[in-house]
Order: sequence, then C-alpha cells, then structure tokens
Amino acid sequence: MSEEKAIKIVAQPALTKIGDRSVSTIGFRTPLALQHLTEDHNETEWCSPECMGKVMFGRKTARNSESIRKRIPNIVKGFLSKGLFLVVEYNWSKHGQIQAMKIYQGEGGLEKQAAIIQLDRMKRRKELTDANIRAASTILGIEWPKD
Repeated sequence: MSEEKAIKIVAQPALTKIGDRSVSTIGFRTPLALQHLTEDHNETEWCSPECMGKVMFGRKTARNSESIRKRIPNIVKGFLSKGLFLVVEYNWSKHGQIQAMKIYQGEGGLEKQAAIIQLDRMKRRKELTDANIRAASTILGIEWPKD
C-alpha cells in the first residue's frame, strides 16, 4: 500500500483589477490594505472605511465598514512594523467614529494633528505597546512624553 500525501494549496492574497476598481481575492489582509492605499489612493488621498470595505470584501455595506473600523489598531501595528504610520481621522459628531485613513506623509498641519490625536487615543486605550508608541513618534517626528 502506498501512502498518499495531501497537497495543500494556499491562495496568495492579491488585489485584482475588475474594470477600474480593485478587489481582494482572499478577504482582508494588512498587506492588501497597504497596497490599496499606495496604488489606488497614491498615498496622499484619504480612504474611507466604506472604500476599504468594498475593496477587501467586495461590497460597500455597513457591516463591512464596521469590520474595517474594528481592524484599524491591527492595521496601524502592521504598518508600524514596515516603518509607516496610518493616520486615522475621527468624526467627533458621531462619537469618534473612524471616517477616513491614509498613510502619513510627514506633512504638517491637519494630518500631523490628526496623527497626534490618534496616537494619544490609542495609548489611552492601550492598543499600542510602548515600543509601537516610540516607533510611531519617531515616524511622526515628535517627542512623546513618558508617563
């Protein structure tokens, strides 16, 4: 009797172009979020959770948008490991709901202010380790106070 070995085929995550839009072939993955922000938004444009949800899950629904919002802390950590910072803009009239995101470009003004507010919020919620906070403050070019 011969032994048969099962071969497991693992799908590689990728963004596929369908017409003029990108769609994930395997659902949400942090590298695909980075690819979407760099290729489809040219790293300078803001991306809404609805847009990211449509790319990652194929449909623009409230459930998909909320799923993206819940993944933001992990996306930020994944980007920090690559030396990038994901700036998140909050809508304070909707109780701090995330309304947009983009890769930090080192610009001053509103982008840097949003990044500092986000970093402070994530620190208070204990969503980032001290090492991640130090990495983020280095990327942002700020001196983060120690408590």
